[in-house]
Amino acid sequence: MSKRKIIRAAILIAALITSITCGTAVAQAADQYSAFTTEIATAETAYQQAADSLEQTVAEIPDNELLHAELKATAESALAEEPVHYELDPNLKQVLSVFNITPEYPIWQDQQQELHAWYDNQIESLKDTSADLKADHDAWTLQQAKNDLTAVIKSVQDTMKTIGSELTKPELAENLSNKIADITASLDAATDPEVLHTYTSDLQADIKNLQADHDAYVAQKEKEAAEAAAKKKAAEQAAANTWTVSYVPSYGTAAAPADGSVGEWQPGYYIAHDWSANGSRIASTPAHVIVNGQVYHYVSSMVVPPDTAWASVSGFVYANGGIGFQTCVGSQRLITHYEPGE
Repeated sequence: MSKRKIIRAAILIAALITSITCGTAVAQAADQYSAFTTEIATAETAYQQAADSLEQTVAEIPDNELLHAELKATAESALAEEPVHYELDPNLKQVLSVFNITPEYPIWQDQQQELHAWYDNQIESLKDTSADLKADHDAWTLQQAKNDLTAVIKSVQDTMKTIGSELTKPELAENLSNKIADITASLDAATDPEVLHTYTSDLQADIKNLQADHDAYVAQKEKEAAEAAAKKKAAEQAAANTWTVSYVPSYGTAAAPADGSVGEWQPGYYIAHDWSANGSRIASTPAHVIVNGQVYHYVSSMVVPPDTAWASVSGFVYANGGIGFQTCVGSQRLITHYEPGE
């Protein structure tokens, strides 16, 4: 065997021994790397899920629906933080490359522990931030529900003061006052905004019912006032168009009393000169007359010549238990007929 071959053989043997020795270490490192990359992949997935959940929470909650607006900035800052990456030790990376292993994450001792700790802390921080954001929004929602309910309670109470006792059903106000007292007593301890929203809706419906009842009361009073005014006006008009007749006996005389008085020329038949106030009143045919306490209502009139016989008009005058009045209209005679009533 030549010297050159011996050297080559020695080199091959040394390379083989080195390969066997290094191969064992690298195989162990590869196993560690494989296990570690699996763990990190799981951690990355959990981190991404926590980040996605926080990002969704940030998107769902408006900026103005938080008690502490700075929590939004904290959440956005946490989402902006980039995951930590490590490079392998160059010597280890070179050895691993011989076996076609090109890992992206550290596997050695303190680097491995540090990366685990970073992911654990970040995942917990993201979850806590999301929980804080949701809790603060829930607190805002509850406070807003309390504010809304408080405002409605004040509005209801103000309306009740305005309405006062002007209700057709006074019990509505009493029941509503009791309900408000019960709600107010439980308001501070309330934790469910939906319950408060229900209270708010109920009170709004109650005040509408109360207002409707008040409107009905006002409408009824206005109707009664209108009816009373109409009756008063009718009475005034009736009084203005009612003539209480005073008369003197004037049976069978050739003319009405010369002083302008009303004369009873026949039973229930009254005459007066046209130039007198009484004659003018007869000619105006008032709607109602009162004679001897009895009310009579105007029915009709007729005009006859001055030489008309009594017998030809008495039936017209006394029809239906009525009475009549006479005065001159020019050269003719006006006879009016009234019949008894209330």
